[in-house]
Amino acid sequence: MRLLTLTPADSFFFKGHMMSEMGLPSQWSGLFPPRPNTVYGALRSAYIHRFSTFEQFRKGSDSQIKAWMGTPTRMGAFRQQAVLIRQNNELLLPVPMDYRIMRTTLEDGQEMLVADALTLKENNSLSNVSAGYTLTRGDQARRQGKDVDHSGHFVTLGQWQQAVFHHKQMQDIVSLSQIVDDYMKTGIKIDAATSRAEDSHFFQMKMLTMRQDCELVSLVPDDGPDFSEVPLVSLGAENRPWYLQQTEMEWSLWSSNQMQQLEQSLYDTSIARVILLTPLVLPEDCPLTDRDVPADWMWELINGVQVQLVTWVTGRPELYGGWDIVANRPKPRTMMLPAGTVFYVKVRQPDIPALLQAASGFTLFAGETEGRDHEGFGFAVIAGTQ
Repeated sequence: MRLLTLTPADSFFFKGHMMSEMGLPSQWSGLFPPRPNTVYGALRSAYIHRFSTFEQFRKGSDSQIKAWMGTPTRMGAFRQQAVLIRQNNELLLPVPMDYRIMRTTLEDGQEMLVADALTLKENNSLSNVSAGYTLTRGDQARRQGKDVDHSGHFVTLGQWQQAVFHHKQMQDIVSLSQIVDDYMKTGIKIDAATSRAEDSHFFQMKMLTMRQDCELVSLVPDDGPDFSEVPLVSLGAENRPWYLQQTEMEWSLWSSNQMQQLEQSLYDTSIARVILLTPLVLPEDCPLTDRDVPADWMWELINGVQVQLVTWVTGRPELYGGWDIVANRPKPRTMMLPAGTVFYVKVRQPDIPALLQAASGFTLFAGETEGRDHEGFGFAVIAGTQ
């Protein structure tokens, strides 16, 4: 795997789908981390700018650019696996949503965040909930404390691996306030014809700055295009510059010993956890968009491997859309599930070897989301259950 490290040269802002006309609305709050497609598009543009021209890209006349970056109407071979955050040279992963995050008070009065694993149990009690399994609080998760939303909370890769694999408590949870700082930028809209300030177009936008020990990283396959000669990327609103550095890394989530234990767990329980590390854009007419997922739905998780959804835990979905520059119209909107979503699926024993091959990372709904899988959406890993 290649690691493309992105370090901001200045403050930045990622606006999502909000209106971008100055003064309408008067206050803007951006999002962080940026969506994978934002980083993918910036890398794609920087590569084209470094090795060719946008005119040749539009015409499809440069064979190398066409092969890697495609054309305005077609994706090329360039693929991004995921966009993550790194702090002090350690990757940060989102806290899985089958963990309960709480703010607790220690004996010395100090507050801290902890995340306790929820336990999968069969739903044998009389209930109007049709799910056959539910996630319940174990002894640790029954502790007193105030629940905290999962959005914007991460742990280091090492702690994530140990906690998820052994169903242990997560500590040292990193919040967004430990990764970025913000300040309010105030401005007015200038009339292009008169060069005078327009009335009622005063605006404030919350700009972000990255802390010195933090950076964005893009995971791309080893056989992808070489970005070692691309020094800068324009990323986010106002095309702010980010420094780009390419390095090699070995991405293997589970050790050989853990893989053996994971294999045994799958044979013993026939249930696997699929954990999203990046947001997932759902295909049109996907059963996951229904209020009640059909009980007999067989989900083709990877090629030739079908699983049955047992239960799942997620946060508030968002609408994913955007503007189609080529067609000059809005893109069709679809549902997007947040990173950290966890699916519990029942697996067939003959499929376990194929699932183990994908345990350290694969893309959900690959080839079904009109290129969103190329951009780094839906990157997931497989873990066992307790």
